[in-house]
Order: sequence, then C-alpha cells, then structure tokens
Amino acid sequence: MGEMERTFLREGEAAGAPYRLGVPSQLQRGLGGIRVGRGVGSSLEFLDHREYQPGDDIRHINWNALARSDRLTIKLFREEVSPHVDLLIDGSRSMALEKSEKARAALGLVGLLAKAAENAGFTCYPWQIKAGCDRIYNGHLPPSSWEDIELSHPGDAGSALGRLPPRLRPQGLRILISDLLWEADPSSIMRILGNQAAAVLVVQILATSEVRPSFLGNMRLVDAETGREEDIFIDQAALARYQAQLSRHQEHWLLACRKVGASMVTLVAEALVGSWKPVPLVEQQFLMAV
Repeated sequence: MGEMERTFLREGEAAGAPYRLGVPSQLQRGLGGIRVGRGVGSSLEFLDHREYQPGDDIRHINWNALARSDRLTIKLFREEVSPHVDLLIDGSRSMALEKSEKARAALGLVGLLAKAAENAGFTCYPWQIKAGCDRIYNGHLPPSSWEDIELSHPGDAGSALGRLPPRLRPQGLRILISDLLWEADPSSIMRILGNQAAAVLVVQILATSEVRPSFLGNMRLVDAETGREEDIFIDQAALARYQAQLSRHQEHWLLACRKVGASMVTLVAEALVGSWKPVPLVEQQFLMAV
C-alpha cells in the first residue's frame, strides 16, 4: 500500500466528519441495536450467542458450548449487537483507471463511510475483493491507519465475490463500492449480499470518461484487468452502442437490487472528489448530518 492510497483514505476520512451513517427506515429489516450503547464488549448484559467469526474477541468464546458441539460460538452482550456495517470495496485494476479520479473516489468514499459509521456508533468491517474477499488489515482502526489496500487485482472481482463470499455479520448493513463492470450475474451477487442483511447499498463509481466517452477515431483499447489490447475505430454510432449497453447493464443491476430490497446509486468519480458531497447518499438517507 503506497502513500497515495493512504492520502485518499485520509482525505475521505476528513470528508466524512460532518456525516453519520444511517439506514432509511423503509429498508430496515431488523438492524440490531439502533438505540443501544455505542461501546463494544463492555456491558455485562448477556443477550444471545452467534457463530464465531475471524476477528471476534476470543474472551467471549463460549468454551462450554465448544466442548458440547465442537462449534465455536461467542456470547453477545448488549453493545455487541449495536448497528454494524460491512464495507466491501472492489480491488480490481479497473477501479484505478488511468487518467481518472476513480481510485481517489473509491478509496475516499470508503474512508468517508467508515468515518460516518464511527460517528453513528456502528461497528465496521472493511473488506477488499480481489482473488477472494479479505478483511482489510487494521480495519478496526481509523481509515488512515488501514494497511494492504491496492486496487491492482487483475481478475474479475464479481467472480471472486460469488466464488468466495465473505462471512458478513447477520442483520447488518452491507455497502458494496465498485464500478460493477463485471461479467458476473448481478442477481447472484445480490442474493449473497442480501442474505440475512438488514439493508444493502450498492455504490457504482464510474469515471467521466466511462459515463460520457468523447474520443473518436482509431483507438487502442486495453482491458484494465486482463491487459488484453484491441485496435478499433470509434465513431458516433459506436459511442451510441456503448451508451446503450452501459444503460442496460445498469438496469440489470437496479433490477437485481430491487429483488432483494437493496438500493443502488451511481457516482461520477470526478464530481465526487470535486466537492466530497455525496448528495445521492444524503438524499437516500444513508448519510445524515452529525
């Protein structure tokens, strides 16, 4: 992880200071702990058990249950069922498109959302999707302290998410940050994200050149993830076909989101980093003023 990535995370963390994370009331499907304490693991009020997940406090493992069932479970106390968010960021090369602000927007947004989660008293697990889905190292710390984030994976993050999905916290908020330029079926991805979720938000980040391409003539296209090159001639008809295909792709994602009760917004990277005011997220009540 280089200093550039850390700068983007730090920028987003600062931009998130005026916001707190929220969940629109019409989307809440059992988000635990909306009104409970903000601390984690300090309360003595026992509530329930759940299966152990990597990163859980081993002091709360129920050793008696392990002896009886050979399954690791932990005891949940009141503060441990406070609102939770899993942040998933696409770590593929296309998220760092050259001559664009996609990397800055993507890393800045995940930093912004993590800060907003802290402001709202949410616990937060950040994940990076590459060959698989891995928890970001130092993810329990502020975004400026995270490690090992690189938007450099040469494969399809959608396939990785479908093949090796992360173990997401039940009844939490899930937020996916990606350009969604995948071949994977959106419906299969949304079934994974929607399973036992209180709410799901998909944030598509595209560069201006991807939303409104303006180049014409002979071009050499290079696939950002595979490195495959192709020489083509681009005219107005080709641009029109591209726009139509992008619109159909976005419609497929919107439909898949609606089927599981999720929300989807598209942000243009250059517009986002120009002001750091994620207006669509505020309008949909995922972000609110502190």
